[in-house]
Amino acid sequence: MRSDHFIYFLIVSICLGACMRQAQKHPDFSRLAECDVYDNEVMTEQYPFGEVDIIDSNKASGCSKSNFKNTYLLYCDTVCITVYNQHPKEIISDINYYRKKYQTDSTYLSTYVVFDSTINMIINRYCNDDKSMYYGTFIEWRSVEYSIKTKPSHLLKSELLDSYFKWKE
Repeated sequence: MRSDHFIYFLIVSICLGACMRQAQKHPDFSRLAECDVYDNEVMTEQYPFGEVDIIDSNKASGCSKSNFKNTYLLYCDTVCITVYNQHPKEIISDINYYRKKYQTDSTYLSTYVVFDSTINMIINRYCNDDKSMYYGTFIEWRSVEYSIKTKPSHLLKSELLDSYFKWKE
């Protein structure tokens, strides 16, 4: 009878241990993906300017690898900026320039995409429309595009992404 208790205890311990070690979802990558991304699929790199999370191609699932090729999450202060196509360490001065340019109490730079001749960015804005389901959160507000063929870069396009909220400029 004692051996039955021991076997039962051993099985319960193994099951509980396996459940406790289950990886947590990475909130920022999971928000951007069509699949769940777990912390054990993500590598974190530390830099003087902040932290950069990237998908670890050795540990990530096929969905994570295909969704996040050349995608970097840059954490500066309390803001997470999604950077595409180029590692943030190579362009941090440009990112910091635009981050400061669009940082206010109610807006921040959320996405930074580098192409051959342009930079496309998305600015998020705080929703204070108390009739909206997004009230109290930041949502995508404005898309801006700059030419990088000239120095300094110049604004090519700036447009509202969602006119529903009747944003006041």
